[in-house]
Amino acid sequence: IYRAKKIKDNIKVCLKVFDKHILQKGDYDFFLERIKREEEIVKLCKSEFIVNILRKLETLNNLIFEMDYWDSNFEEIIKKKGGFLNRAFFYQKIFWEILNALKVLNKNQVIHRDIKPSNLFFIADNLATIQKPCVKLGGFDYAIYTKDNTSESVGSYFYAAPEIIKNLE
Repeated sequence: IYRAKKIKDNIKVCLKVFDKHILQKGDYDFFLERIKREEEIVKLCKSEFIVNILRKLETLNNLIFEMDYWDSNFEEIIKKKGGFLNRAFFYQKIFWEILNALKVLNKNQVIHRDIKPSNLFFIADNLATIQKPCVKLGGFDYAIYTKDNTSESVGSYFYAAPEIIKNLE
């Protein structure tokens, strides 16, 4: 993922780049299907609490999602131990915004399956205001619809639900 600026509009964006040559080294059709599902789910769940895909671009060598801009993820902030992390207001704001993202997913019958600090993205300009979200949920690589019943174990082991670790449905 790269941070970029659209010169024409003077708008910051993030670019999620998929290298076609790397995808072709694995199961290309599987990866394309997963990328297509990620795009479909993110567009279905469009919200101010979710990192949105603004448009999809394709070049000879890459598939690119142009996405909402974000400054860092929660994992990076924890490592830096940012000064604002000790404010109760900040934790309440984060918690409320994550719950709102989950509410959007639930309404659209989507399961994220990989919620972890590195999939919580922060917008620094919004940290000091209550009106705009400062955190957005992203990383929909493993997301599925609830109707797609699966017992497939995916996501990050250290953040997995107990029933996933115990191989339960």
